[in-house]
Amino acid sequence: MKKIISMILALTLIIGATSTTVFAGNDNRDKGKANIQEKFFKDSGEVSWAQKAIDKLKLKGLLKGSNGKYQPNRSATQLEAIIMSLRIMDWEDEALLMENLPKKYKGAEVKKWAVGYINKAAELGILDDVDLMYFKPNAPVKRHEIAKYIIRALQKENEAKAKMNADLPFVDAAAVPQGSVGYVYLINDLGIMKGDGKRFNPMGTLSRAEMAVLFYNLDERVDNDNDIDEFRGIVDSIGADELVLKIGALKRTFDVSNDVVVYKAAKKVAYSTVVKGAKVILKTIDGVVEYIEILNINQPDDKIITNYTGELMAIGSGNPATLTVKIEEMTAIFKVADGAEFYFKGVKGTLSDLRIGDKVRIAVDNVNRALKVVVDRQIAVITQDQGKITAIDLMGTYHLSINSTLDSTTDSINYILSKDADVKVDNVIADFEDLAVGMDVIIKLENSVIESVYAES
Repeated sequence: MKKIISMILALTLIIGATSTTVFAGNDNRDKGKANIQEKFFKDSGEVSWAQKAIDKLKLKGLLKGSNGKYQPNRSATQLEAIIMSLRIMDWEDEALLMENLPKKYKGAEVKKWAVGYINKAAELGILDDVDLMYFKPNAPVKRHEIAKYIIRALQKENEAKAKMNADLPFVDAAAVPQGSVGYVYLINDLGIMKGDGKRFNPMGTLSRAEMAVLFYNLDERVDNDNDIDEFRGIVDSIGADELVLKIGALKRTFDVSNDVVVYKAAKKVAYSTVVKGAKVILKTIDGVVEYIEILNINQPDDKIITNYTGELMAIGSGNPATLTVKIEEMTAIFKVADGAEFYFKGVKGTLSDLRIGDKVRIAVDNVNRALKVVVDRQIAVITQDQGKITAIDLMGTYHLSINSTLDSTTDSINYILSKDADVKVDNVIADFEDLAVGMDVIIKLENSVIESVYAES
């Protein structure tokens, strides 16, 4: 009997230990998850209602502080509102290249590091001529002013102007300056800034915490360069250090940081709260998940601006012009917005610089307008030269040398000759073999490569 009891006790212990091992996966997933704040601002916890917005925008590089602090209770300034509008809309890189204030600027003094932001905001129309006269970078920004900046950054100025006489759904509508009515109407209609449901408080100011929440809401609705390391999908499986996310029809595996931060609604929760089937947003740094946001499974993806990547198939010359782009298996046509900007390997160009076949990334708003086009090639720089042919090389990479009349410092300039270049001799279509040393030529070049040759025998 003692042996039987001993065996039963031993089996009970074995089964109990096995059960603990089997169910440890979910119960102990938080073990070792430090949830430390080192990668965030030291003071974001002072405003728990805004902490999620501050933490996420800090991780995305959209919020900057000083000495590890954000100062969430300090008033947001006009300059800070402009900088955030440019960052969310991917204009900061261009702003940092500008070194002077706009010629029309008559506002208060701006520190040297900030002049590019004012210049870029003026170029984009976020600041108009009146703003440039009275801008005070360090003054607290009013709510109707920040509404104006955001709507203009979204390039919806014309829509706002069309609503300047609209009835606003606020009891303090009469306090909205007449020139801001359309902006307040639109920012409320888009659901970006709604007031408290009854009042908009247009002349009120915002704390930096309130500004963070506002721009967090905007960032959620706008695709931008900072979303490159952000992923949205359904959790397919999850372990202590690894998560598999289903993104559309694809599955992707991520390593999870030991100090990953998880939010559900506005509340910070344990990592074990993330379960299979949850709809989430992941933010990664160097491929490792640092932030997880658990979404409502029915939450719509109502983007105001969406980025599309594809091949340019056609350029329509109407008013407005249109761009036809092949996006995976779909072909889409986008209208080109007034003020749309075009960039070629970081260099600003124009609509006329686009070429059929270009690989493009297009930022498109919710009314199908292309706002910004980024092209994966250098801009076509067209130049011209002329002189006498001094040498022709049609082996390997083709070359044509001429005694340039435009450069007297050298006997001969050697150019690469495109194998697809057009050739005419005495105004008749010809072949490369029809060219000869001593001929007078005019050459046209694209990015320093000869694309056409006009020769006289």
